[in-house]
Amino acid sequence: MSQVLLIGVLVIAGGIIGVFAVIVIGIHVEDRRGSITDPKSGYLASGTRWFLGRYVDHTACRYVSNLEHDCAKCQRTSADQ
Repeated sequence: MSQVLLIGVLVIAGGIIGVFAVIVIGIHVEDRRGSITDPKSGYLASGTRWFLGRYVDHTACRYVSNLEHDCAKCQRTSADQ
């Protein structure tokens, strides 16, 4: 009985460590690319943003009167126009 409990604990701990590792890798990928305001780049970025509750809302950028206060993505868009 104790062996089954030990195996169960190891499986659960391995799952938790695996999820934590995927989240940390996803954070590092987003940080390295500087892409938090860009569209999601794949499943890893999408899952990381979903798990952390992180999303980007650009609706406030439309109402900013001074363009230097726009987010970086909206500044690039307004510079292209």
